Amino acid sequence: MSLNIFNIWESIGRKIPFAVRRTHWANKSIYVIVDRVEPDGKGYGKAYGIPTENGGFCSYWQTDKKWKESRLIPNNGVYGWEYVEGVTLEINANLTKAKLETKEIKKPINSIYDVETTIGFGKYRNFEVCDVIDINPNYLIWAIQNIDKFKLSEKAINELSKKIILKDSIIQINNRK
Repeated sequence: MSLNIFNIWESIGRKIPFAVRRTHWANKSIYVIVDRVEPDGKGYGKAYGIPTENGGFCSYWQTDKKWKESRLIPNNGVYGWEYVEGVTLEINANLTKAKLETKEIKKPINSIYDVETTIGFGKYRNFEVCDVIDINPNYLIWAIQNIDKFKLSEKAINELSKKIILKDSIIQINNRK
């Protein structure tokens, strides 16, 4: 059963910090450390926290300006969250909760995606090409075939070919773009 962050907070005895994640997030190693809850008395309110991946800071919030600036977790009242047990509830000590450094998002140049380029669409939105190569290389093949303005750089093609066998037709489609 899906819950919202406030239901989870109530069910664990209003203890802070605690970890949650959206039930639909593909990468199950990403979770949010909730460190402040302001209930409104009606089962909702405001919840603040920091996205993490395996206990380290995660740049998952880069594209959400409000979350990045205020740490207000988006969709915190939506019934699509789950409690995460047995994870680290502290981020590296050298990071302050008030101001966290974020990694610069590298955008494609002339629709050419290099290994460090961040994908701005679809299932792997906000993931770098190198991460998608590791997670699901077939997604990049699908993107080459189906998205007009998606072309991998030579370096990215070489990295992809180390992970999966690329048909000549895929390389030809990529090179024609």
